[in-house]
Amino acid sequence: MTRERWEDIVYKIETMFPDAKLVKEEIEDVDTGVKEVIEFDSPQMGRVKLEFVDMPLLLEERTIGGKRIGAQVKVERIYSDTERVYKLNVYKLNENTNEWEKLDIESEDFVL
Repeated sequence: MTRERWEDIVYKIETMFPDAKLVKEEIEDVDTGVKEVIEFDSPQMGRVKLEFVDMPLLLEERTIGGKRIGAQVKVERIYSDTERVYKLNVYKLNENTNEWEKLDIESEDFVL
């Protein structure tokens, strides 16, 4: 998934489904990470949520802490300045439990 492909998908959804709502929010732990979420009602699937995550590539993760019992541990994450990671997650609202269920978009029978 690329940013251009995501923008095409958002454009198509907004033109096909006038009730679609796009929300952009920053990812807390990552300085330049952005998560975009669009929700809409699909005639085939019901309420659907697409989540596009754009963040820098995680290069290294270090744990810093003492060896004593009860010592504090800090996790230091090092991100790339040039490389980006794009991820698409698709969720469907379960009407019975009113919770979002993640869908496997890699499967052959997945149709939006």
